[in-house]
Amino acid sequence: MFDAADVSGYLAGADDLSFYFKYFDLFSLFVNAIGAKEVFTRYGDGPLDTDESRSLVYGPAPNIQSECLAALTGLAEDVEKSGKRLIVVSMPLLGDWSEKYDRDLKVRAQLANAIRRALNGKPAVFWDGWSEITVPPAHYLDAVHLRWSAVPNFTRQLVQATGFGSHKK
Repeated sequence: MFDAADVSGYLAGADDLSFYFKYFDLFSLFVNAIGAKEVFTRYGDGPLDTDESRSLVYGPAPNIQSECLAALTGLAEDVEKSGKRLIVVSMPLLGDWSEKYDRDLKVRAQLANAIRRALNGKPAVFWDGWSEITVPPAHYLDAVHLRWSAVPNFTRQLVQATGFGSHKK
């Protein structure tokens, strides 16, 4: 993941671009920066608030890749070795997406089951937010991304469900 010295430097005000060049997909960064019409935070993690909607945008879910699951297992092992606790969350998707691409909820169930298998035997926590909560359609920017105004409510539910922040080491 991130080198601790790089993160410390970034948070202390080091050059943002070198951090982005090292850790993020530059193509996506440039496309988002050029096409952005909304106000973003200084970290580029906005929009802070917008009335825009991007509709479903995303097509059917791709197949779950074994490499991704192996990486999740490895991440869980690394986090465990560091003495920390990993929390994995599936985000709720816009109901319209599920209606169009996952009417029988098989994709949702396959993803949750695959995550559970990848974390089996690890002290990680998995919260299946996609199955556990319903988010009103107006709270989405597109099929996946929540509007900032919906984030506090989602975060409260996440904290309540996982105990996030309550396990200090």
